[in-house]
Amino acid sequence: MLDTLGKALEAKDAAVVKATWDVMKAHACFALPFHETWRAPSTDDVEAMAAWWERGGRDWLYSGLASSGNADFVVLPPDAPKRVTKEKAPGLARLECAADAPPGCARESAGWALRANSAFAPRVDEPGDHSRERIEAECAVEAKQAKKLEQYRAWRTCLEGKRPQGAALPLGRFRAPTDGWLVLRGRRGHYHFCDEVRAYDLATGAAWVAKNCSGLVLLPGGSVDHDATDAKRGVTVQVGRLPVEALREAAWMTLLSEHVENHVQPYAWFVRRPAWLEPRWPDDGTMHGLGLGGFWATSAQTQLAWSWQGTDGLRDSGSLTWPNSSSAGEDHADELWRIAEAAFLEGCAPARLPAQLVVAGKPGVSSLDATPSSLRAAEQSLVEALYAADAGCR
Repeated sequence: MLDTLGKALEAKDAAVVKATWDVMKAHACFALPFHETWRAPSTDDVEAMAAWWERGGRDWLYSGLASSGNADFVVLPPDAPKRVTKEKAPGLARLECAADAPPGCARESAGWALRANSAFAPRVDEPGDHSRERIEAECAVEAKQAKKLEQYRAWRTCLEGKRPQGAALPLGRFRAPTDGWLVLRGRRGHYHFCDEVRAYDLATGAAWVAKNCSGLVLLPGGSVDHDATDAKRGVTVQVGRLPVEALREAAWMTLLSEHVENHVQPYAWFVRRPAWLEPRWPDDGTMHGLGLGGFWATSAQTQLAWSWQGTDGLRDSGSLTWPNSSSAGEDHADELWRIAEAAFLEGCAPARLPAQLVVAGKPGVSSLDATPSSLRAAEQSLVEALYAADAGCR
């Protein structure tokens, strides 16, 4: 059955995949694997299931067949990747390679995907609360505290709840964005800050940057004096270029950022089974506990609004939490923008601004730090400053 399933997944034969999967789920030989996890994939998306199979789903099912008193390891299966829809990600839809596209499609972004996956990977082999050694030790203690017949289930349920989790790119191959303008709007900084509008040409690397900077003036008690803060503002404009490849990678990750899945297990995880633990599962319908992901935020974070426009108008838009984020996709995009912008070279830009900046969304700043009217006025002054500079730079 496993060979049949593997061949059907390779051929993307959805009917055979579903029929074989249904037989396996009801077969006694696979009872233990399906008891051990609630994360078995759906057969509704055969491409996602094929990716799951290659990332360790196959190992999980084979390990279930081998489970006996002499089995040394158990395998925790990966989570199946998710797909983004055209409606939720119109910009990505125009960059996504078709399922039958040749291997060369999106070759220029293949290394970017590897870099992102490396940044997203759980650090299970490093010391800390989520290290392999600590998880294995804690779950062994939980198992020993359970009744004899319940020990394996207690151990395996513990592993499922504590398994190392990272993040994962959505299913598919996405080409580099090579044309149009990527516009970033919003505040960077906290006590000393700049409200900014940055327009980058993805074809040439042209960079147009306007900053409206100040520092928070604090009143007794810690609240912000908004009028005094605005009185200290000053606008500056920088024109030049960024390295095109670094710019495109940052833009590519920005388009993907909100579609990155957080708190998932991208690949199978192999765990050595204690020699004293016999693999068996009381068939009483007991379900696993769920591992919960974390979220954090600080008052120093702001929301940058981004827009991607072309000659056909607005292509996509969204937001990035700056300067870091509990969302892995946003956090990696932030880092790539820092890298790209660090290489800014000032001088006349290789491309003029488009006739109009087509933007969407609103940048986010704590209501304690700025008023909506102040932010609107700052952004208007920035756009005007950019076009004034465009008129003078040739």
